[in-house]
Amino acid sequence: MRLAVAVVLVLAGCGHAAPRDVRNVPFPTLEKDRPDARRVTGTIALRRVAERGQIALELGTNSHALLAFDCADPPPVAPGSQLSPGAPRSPGSSPGSPRRPRLDVPATPRACYRCVLAMDDAGPQNPYGPQPHDASLLMIARTLHRYPPSFVRAARLEALAVCTSIEAPASADLEHLDGLADGHRRRMLVRVADSADRAGVVVHHEIYHLFDEVSSAEVDAPWIALNPRDFTYGVAKATSGFVDDYAQTNAREDKASTFAAMMTEDDFCARAAADPILLGKARLIAERIANRLPRGDAAFVRDRVRCL
Repeated sequence: MRLAVAVVLVLAGCGHAAPRDVRNVPFPTLEKDRPDARRVTGTIALRRVAERGQIALELGTNSHALLAFDCADPPPVAPGSQLSPGAPRSPGSSPGSPRRPRLDVPATPRACYRCVLAMDDAGPQNPYGPQPHDASLLMIARTLHRYPPSFVRAARLEALAVCTSIEAPASADLEHLDGLADGHRRRMLVRVADSADRAGVVVHHEIYHLFDEVSSAEVDAPWIALNPRDFTYGVAKATSGFVDDYAQTNAREDKASTFAAMMTEDDFCARAAADPILLGKARLIAERIANRLPRGDAAFVRDRVRCL
């Protein structure tokens, strides 16, 4: 008798299953034939992080593909033409010219730059899957997420433009750039690079440019005093005290390159242990960040660089 009652109860439960609640399932996850539909794309992750940091995120649409400032005659760009997956622009190179790697150049007021915006994959152009630069977008989101909101505010980062190409015609050789920090408009531009890891390095580099601009003097005497004796930026090459040759361009590039290395290189402490000048620079960066952030928020630097 008890068994019969149990069977009846089970069958009754199967016959009266509650309907699926779809009110909180965002489009397009209702498509049952799309196994990847629930995947969080790079664009979605980046939007969430930008919202957390109160950063205006700039992506391309079919009607808005080019971001240009202070350029007399920006080249015509058909809406979406540079962004279509079928004909991607060669990353990091100009048409007909070999690739010339260059991280960034200073963006001064009235300086011309152009950014071909990466496509927003949340619209009707690509409603289901991630765009070709999805890994880079995810890396940008993860990199920004490592910062406490107070660091983003201290850097006064207000807008982030994600680009498939960045050009600053006023720079030497009309190079295509990996990133740009526009302190005049409080905007950071990041090119979605061939490597997702590279995009993360660029974010660290450019946000420190913005932070440095509001936290240190134009001529940074304490920083320059750390350099090897008789060293002059842009004149001679030093064998110690710098993370790479690009850091020897000028003091601002040195600081941004050092911060990026601190945040991305697993062997940074080993390098710093053998290079007292580099260790001194890392400690000065950590001190300056700690001085601008509420107590405890600067721990993200020392958690990454344990030797400070």
